[in-house]
Amino acid sequence: MTLSKLIPILLLFSLSIPGNAQENLDEFLETQLVPYRIGNSWGFANRNREIIIPVRFSKVEIFNEYGLAKVALGGPNESDRVYGYIDRSGKEIIKIGKYRGIGEFEDSVAAFSIRKGDTSFGGMIDLSGNEIIPPEYQGLKILGEGLIRFQIKHFPRKYINVKDKFGIIDKENNIVLPAEYYCISRFINGMAIVKKKFSELRSGMINNKGEVIIPLIYRAIVNDYHCGGSRLREEHFNEGLIAVQLDDKWGFVDFEGKLIVPIEYDYVFHFENGFATVGMKNEEDILIYGLIDKKGDLIVPLEYDWIGRPYSGLALTKKIDKYGYFNMKGELAIPFKYDYALKFEHGMAKVGINKTAETTDKNMSFIDSTGEEIFAFEYDYVHPFHDGLARVEKDEKYGFIDKKGIEVIPLIYEATFEFLMGGYAVVMNDNMKWGIVDKANKQVFPFEYETILPVHYSQGLFIIFNDDHPWDAKVGFIDIDGNKFFEK
Repeated sequence: MTLSKLIPILLLFSLSIPGNAQENLDEFLETQLVPYRIGNSWGFANRNREIIIPVRFSKVEIFNEYGLAKVALGGPNESDRVYGYIDRSGKEIIKIGKYRGIGEFEDSVAAFSIRKGDTSFGGMIDLSGNEIIPPEYQGLKILGEGLIRFQIKHFPRKYINVKDKFGIIDKENNIVLPAEYYCISRFINGMAIVKKKFSELRSGMINNKGEVIIPLIYRAIVNDYHCGGSRLREEHFNEGLIAVQLDDKWGFVDFEGKLIVPIEYDYVFHFENGFATVGMKNEEDILIYGLIDKKGDLIVPLEYDWIGRPYSGLALTKKIDKYGYFNMKGELAIPFKYDYALKFEHGMAKVGINKTAETTDKNMSFIDSTGEEIFAFEYDYVHPFHDGLARVEKDEKYGFIDKKGIEVIPLIYEATFEFLMGGYAVVMNDNMKWGIVDKANKQVFPFEYETILPVHYSQGLFIIFNDDHPWDAKVGFIDIDGNKFFEK
């Protein structure tokens, strides 16, 4: 299995430790239940491999932050399975097979669906399995902050345009916002983007009471694809300013809708650390870029091929195929002399001369914030640092270096994951088997599996597979001490 195939699976199985448990990780680990497999059936065991929840399910997921796990009964194929939720005692909180479909818990609720004739209707259940929103809606989506988007009430889907308008209800099934918007984003910091059609679609923002706080006069806010999607993030609202588009130009307003940065730019990026990248087309209709502060004043003039967000107080800038770095005073701190450069991370940046994105990292180096070379390297590729070490590649072999450029793990592996919290890395030997090593390259896990994925490094828990079909062909879970939570 290639790394590109592994990454989505790794994200799927990532565990999060509840905030109130991070202060006492040992106590959390003692109570954490691990999926346990016998044959083709699954249950749960404690960290001592004592089975706590009987092995009787065809599929299980890891317990979520609310102490519930999604489980299934039925055959080996997904179409044959029915789902429900259990608690840590094995009690069915949401009865298995009660609903046609059931989603993941978020904001303490989960969506479910039932069938009425040839139409599917959705509702919401709470952590106790109570139906807090009856199954009479379509287009349900959890927006956060106790609010839920709905699309239609009481009418079969076949009688309406499925792209009809959306509204908002709360967890008590009260209508917060009538169904009059074409899209509603997730709520972040008490605000959401909405889009409504007048003579044409216009965007604005509402608060979590459904009140309009930024009038619906803009062509877009942040970006059109964020409205109704899941990509909207807190960083888009950084430092009290929001990007808005009127006609074909962009500017920034504050949370009360007051215009702070004039709507005159052809491109903007959200503020970070007090600065934002902006772009304007020149006479040749080519975008040129600069950097503004929160007052809208240009700190770096509009005359560069590109300028990125500042990291470590330095903004990567491109001019006539050369790269340099501006500081936040608008001064050129590191001159335009590099053919290739990346942003600063951990106080260092990777740069190169006679290098393009299509060539290897040979003859490149890391520089510090003054532009002084920290060390050069002769590797084909040097990847970003994680947990103090960077993965390096040369002649199709992998190893690791530290921030001084010292090769702490020799290039002897066929593939590796990065070092993450916990001080372990999953690596593949020349027999195409995966194992685990620490930062001293000491083997802490035998090289005997087709695939190993870290479920959560801080818990020392991993999942292993025996071929390219991740779920149904799964071998099981194993911890850093080599304890196996499965039986052949």
